[in-house]
Amino acid sequence: MEFEDLITGTKWLLLKELSKKECSLSELAKKTDTSTANVAQLLRLLVAYKLVTKRKLKTNQRGKPKTLYGLDQGYGMLVTIGDGVAVKKSFMLNPRLKTMSDIFMADAALKKSVHDIVLFSIAALLQYPDFSDEMKEEQVYFLQKLFWTYDHIWVHLKGLALLSYNTKKTEYLAIIDDVTKARKEMSNIKLARYDGKEREMIFWNHTEDEVLQGLAKNEHYYTSKIKQCHIVYEKENVLSKLKVGE
Repeated sequence: MEFEDLITGTKWLLLKELSKKECSLSELAKKTDTSTANVAQLLRLLVAYKLVTKRKLKTNQRGKPKTLYGLDQGYGMLVTIGDGVAVKKSFMLNPRLKTMSDIFMADAALKKSVHDIVLFSIAALLQYPDFSDEMKEEQVYFLQKLFWTYDHIWVHLKGLALLSYNTKKTEYLAIIDDVTKARKEMSNIKLARYDGKEREMIFWNHTEDEVLQGLAKNEHYYTSKIKQCHIVYEKENVLSKLKVGE
């Protein structure tokens, strides 16, 4: 069976539901308005082709354990049709391909917003005088990968500044509106490059008001970070204004 035959009709509806969360057979039948017998048959097919997994969930109730279905390994499919070429190819999604897929699948407004941040940030890093050519390439790669991995956070970004770096670690100050989500998901991150090189990315996430209040109180934590920061990206000169007020 061709890969594209596995992602049509009810099979596609099942995969969409399982991309949200694990489900039982009865839940999937209800969500797809399909008989349990038909869903069970399709799930056996998807499990055989390693698109779906199943696991037994123990319960306190008597009887058989509950079976939950979920997605197996991530897959992608590329179709190219043009002058002299007609190719379709399916592939497993590794982290790098997943990042590329997220870029292509992002809605237009999100893509433009994050794309602008990426472009300005890359330009700033490439002009940073203390970076060697090798370090510029490395910093740009990891920051770009980070942008597209956490694009749902970066859309709220107002300013980004480089604080410090060495061969293994980079620290940034991020001025961001949705600071709770940023602190939860993007404070201390380790990323790996295609050649195995790893870099630790540390982000000090704050709202503009937090920094303003800290500077007004002359708190060393805030004054030191604003003094040492090298602006990478900003909206409405938010970091430039903070540096002036420091």
